Amino acid sequence: MTNLMAASRELFKREDDEIFETVDSYYDFLKRRAERSVSIDRNLSETKFSFDESGKPILTNTNGQKVLLTDWSMRQLSSELDIPFQYINRCPSDLAEDNINYFLERRVRATDTLYLEKDPTNVPIVRAITSNQYARIFDYEVAGHLLDLGDNWKIPLTWDKDPRGLYAGDRDMFAFMIDGGSFVDEKNVDGAIHRGFFMRNSEVKNGSFSIQTFLHRGVCGNHIVWNASNIRLSRVIHKGDDARTNAFRELNEFLTVFAATDMKEEAVKIQKAKTLSLGKTEEEVVSSVRKAVTNNLIGKKTITAAYNEAAMNFSTDGDPRTAWGFVNGLTRLSQKNANADTRMKMDRASGIILDKVLS
Repeated sequence: MTNLMAASRELFKREDDEIFETVDSYYDFLKRRAERSVSIDRNLSETKFSFDESGKPILTNTNGQKVLLTDWSMRQLSSELDIPFQYINRCPSDLAEDNINYFLERRVRATDTLYLEKDPTNVPIVRAITSNQYARIFDYEVAGHLLDLGDNWKIPLTWDKDPRGLYAGDRDMFAFMIDGGSFVDEKNVDGAIHRGFFMRNSEVKNGSFSIQTFLHRGVCGNHIVWNASNIRLSRVIHKGDDARTNAFRELNEFLTVFAATDMKEEAVKIQKAKTLSLGKTEEEVVSSVRKAVTNNLIGKKTITAAYNEAAMNFSTDGDPRTAWGFVNGLTRLSQKNANADTRMKMDRASGIILDKVLS
């Protein structure tokens, strides 16, 4: 078992206008934002960059039409032109304009996609600059799946009993919900097993779509998820014609099915996993896991490291020679890895191991 910190980090970094206290208000905000937005293709080499009188960055096309850049889209423009944003941000305005316009004129790509938030009374705002190969997965479409979860699923409370866990900013969205185990509003959570999930997306190219499901013992008012197990992560990159299809398939598989799981049956499986031996020695466990997990998801080095991780946390994770103990060790190891793809492979391997040994 391990403790998950992602929701706690979100809790303390989000501004007030990025916080939503109900699923309905969350979905409605994201839906309205999408309805105000539109994607247009433009040749950026035919635009001019400048700052307006208040210092806001502006792009102007040959017809004199202006669009306002946000901090995020300004960072994307700098990246597209291979100009360090930190350098541009320190430059005097006239020098910054000269640098950006110099590289805009020499822009190689013929077409860029600008994702604009329309405002009938003001200059349209560029929320993102991408290539036309970018496959946008809208935040509201992802959040729409939360509407069907049912009354058992709650937004976790803080120590002040404020519902927190649904966030949306100009760059991304993050959702955290549980079906029990809050140390704030439930008195008897010790010993019980509950479900929870994190869900991320960015419709402006600030990260991929992902959903992480887990079982846990409890969630404190700081939104640390305590004693998490059965962690499974799925991630979809915003690229290719099938990106949206893949994302919604993962939502159905990882969220809809997971949300309907019978926890009594899950508890029986966990009890079985705690007693089911993968081998009498470390070598036998490594051999068993290598046979169970194919497709090179994890190698011998990772398996050995997971075994040792569980052995060091025997009192909480269980015997590393059992399916439950080993999977908990692999979970700990995955959460220490900074690479999302590697974490996902480890989490999928954990699911495969439990599925095979318990079938």
